[in-house]
Amino acid sequence: MERKANMTYPMLSKQLELVINRMKDFSKLVVAYEPVWAIGTGDVATPQHAQRIHDYIRHWVHNHTTTE
Repeated sequence: MERKANMTYPMLSKQLELVINRMKDFSKLVVAYEPVWAIGTGDVATPQHAQRIHDYIRHWVHNHTTTE
């Protein structure tokens, strides 16, 4: 649903925000991404899709946890 509505990134941001505010030690942060639209549907994420999502998550976490 989020994918077809082009809401993947806003949904990821919302989910990450819920976790990031509770984190104290970011060296222990592990994020697993499993697109809900791929679970049991036979529709799989392409390597390119997975890479875009991984890049987005890495940048989001970096931008929301780095203090200068």
